[in-house]
Amino acid sequence: MKPAKKIERLIKKSRYKAGPEAYDKALGSFLQAVDTHEKQKSAIAEPNIWRIITKSKITKLAAAAVIIVAVLLSYFTVGVKETYAFEQTLEAFRDVRTIHLLGRNLRDNNFEMWIQLDPNTGMPDYCRLYTPSDKYLAVSRPEHSYQYIERINRVQITSGRLFSIEVAPAYMFEELIKFSKTENPDIKVNVNYEHDNKSDKILIIAIYETPTEKWRISIDPETKLPVCFNLLSDTHRRGLVFKDVDKIEYNVHLPEGIFDFEIPEGAQVIGQ
Repeated sequence: MKPAKKIERLIKKSRYKAGPEAYDKALGSFLQAVDTHEKQKSAIAEPNIWRIITKSKITKLAAAAVIIVAVLLSYFTVGVKETYAFEQTLEAFRDVRTIHLLGRNLRDNNFEMWIQLDPNTGMPDYCRLYTPSDKYLAVSRPEHSYQYIERINRVQITSGRLFSIEVAPAYMFEELIKFSKTENPDIKVNVNYEHDNKSDKILIIAIYETPTEKWRISIDPETKLPVCFNLLSDTHRRGLVFKDVDKIEYNVHLPEGIFDFEIPEGAQVIGQ
């Protein structure tokens, strides 16, 4: 097997483990393939450019790095179905029980959200959303939910949950899977790999676009879980709890009583 073909096959076998160990393993196998290739071709008298390039260990390493990068670049840009299977993220979400989010809403105001997922459905069971600048608190619970506006001391009580599927990150990936398999030309899903300066890691970047909205989602290739996502454009601006999520933590310890709510003294109560 030719060296370039061998390294491509090796990379494809470890397609979702693009890290230092996978790189070292692929590089070692590649150099071994180069040596084998040189020995097989040693009987040929005329000059061979491959042997010239790989004459020394230093140039051999440089050539290997160049070819690995070339193969990776071509491999990572062949399309969604070849680069990353979003089903991996859905599978990773099966082990997620709590989520902590920090981000901005459609008015570009900061918010913090805590979510406890139903282990059977994966949907948000309990949620707490607080927007400091608006002094707005929302506590979503299965039986009754509360919205409290501190500046006017008013509480609105509703039956059932305030938030459900619209704040379930797994739902977004169910949509991505559906979109990536559709033949609708108005729906686009693209995937690439980018270096993130904050974490100093290579992240999977998924961008999907419909006629009404466009999202950018950054995925950690190790955990298969999203680390942030951003709404790039939205034409209807309805039904969205947040615009950007800058930080996501999974399976974090929930502060005691985080989903409790007591009606403040003197508050106006609506919808009880």
